[in-house]
Amino acid sequence: MGLQGVESEFATALLQTVQKIISNTTDQAARPVLFPHGVGTFEMTASVEPEKITFSIKIADAATKPLISVLPRAALEISVKAIADDILSYCVSLDTADDPVMKDCNAFVKKVGSHFGVTIPDLDADGIVDSFPSAPFRKTTMDPATAMSWAKDGLVLAGMKKSELNPAYGTKYDHGHVAIVHAMEDTAHPGYRMASCGSLGGRGKSNASIRQSFPAAACDDHARHFAVAPTSGSSRFPLVREEIFRRHIG
Repeated sequence: MGLQGVESEFATALLQTVQKIISNTTDQAARPVLFPHGVGTFEMTASVEPEKITFSIKIADAATKPLISVLPRAALEISVKAIADDILSYCVSLDTADDPVMKDCNAFVKKVGSHFGVTIPDLDADGIVDSFPSAPFRKTTMDPATAMSWAKDGLVLAGMKKSELNPAYGTKYDHGHVAIVHAMEDTAHPGYRMASCGSLGGRGKSNASIRQSFPAAACDDHARHFAVAPTSGSSRFPLVREEIFRRHIG
């Protein structure tokens, strides 16, 4: 989706939200509860951080006089996060809860995928990597920088097959491996990404350097495959969540 389309999508969601609050009524025949005399003024502030925009909107009733000397009849606060933040938070939650998928890389990526509307093939790691050129994935690459840019707006998987790991990076590898790639760089190892995964025969980690998901030498060799799949809410600005609205009634 282009920037213009993203802005339009977000503006529509914001407008619908404000409209819903302004028209809030106790029943269909009643006048709006929050603003019975109509809307007087709007006061809006916004802060922008990487992958996150926070809006604070204060809406005053038209009959409130003087407007500046009193609290508005209602205030609306909206916090919107990118899909990358949601994916990271969900991966961390699985780790924190010690979910069984932390002990199985295939189960881990399938559960994360399912949570975001992506049906990852019910295959082992080798099969998942082989499926990268086809649906539900849309693009594949071996360039980590490209993969990290994709992670801002979709679900990105990294993977290596058993034949690529063993014997090139050691004979201990009995199976392939897959992980979720995040839209952040590993600050301790510039040029590398953060990732989350499960680990068959052990326990995976969330929000850790991708060098802990795959052999460091394989990372140096750019030997990993990456693929991106669109999520059910993929956008720089996903749907606004009503549970984070805060209202202050005068």
